[in-house]
Amino acid sequence: GDHFINGPGFTLSLRPWNKLAHADVSSFEHTVQVELHGIPAQAWHLSTAEHLLGSSCWIERLHPSTRSRADLVVFRLTTRTHEPASTRRAAVLEIVESVPATR
Repeated sequence: GDHFINGPGFTLSLRPWNKLAHADVSSFEHTVQVELHGIPAQAWHLSTAEHLLGSSCWIERLHPSTRSRADLVVFRLTTRTHEPASTRRAAVLEIVESVPATR
């Protein structure tokens, strides 16, 4: 429960890790609506979109139909980017599926 450790000449503050702790959204001044086509149902995850888009943009939110999986044809999301032209236009998604061992 206590997030502080005090010692002679120092105080250490412990907090849970957060990837956005030192993020600065001002460097991502453009909002872009992105549609990803051809994503199979087993890869319908935010992590897949993050992998495909790479560091070209920051994912702000998923579209409601994507979040609810009401429309599995198009993966829609809103991103923020410094330069819209640098957003990836195409990528190859390789899904490795494990095959059960035969006896």
